Amino acid sequence: MLGSEGLPRTVIRRSRADWPVLAAAWLLVLCAIALVAAATMYNDAVAAGGLHRAIRDAPPAETAVVARATVPLQRLPEVDALVVSRLGRVRY
Repeated sequence: MLGSEGLPRTVIRRSRADWPVLAAAWLLVLCAIALVAAATMYNDAVAAGGLHRAIRDAPPAETAVVARATVPLQRLPEVDALVVSRLGRVRY
């Protein structure tokens, strides 16, 4: 039976002996992480692209832009003019 001091030594010795298997396992884990991350980013890009395409292809009568902001009443006229001018230049 191995003591508590012999176990780490045994694990290190086995790891040195089986380093190709250990390296392949780490490579497999890294590839799996990269695949999951890439799939997540790809799904987000496809969804955003589909949304932009649907907005671009829709007739103007069926599209709308809603902008909301909390603005003090005194600044409402200047903020409204700024927002309306910027929204008028938006193109998808």
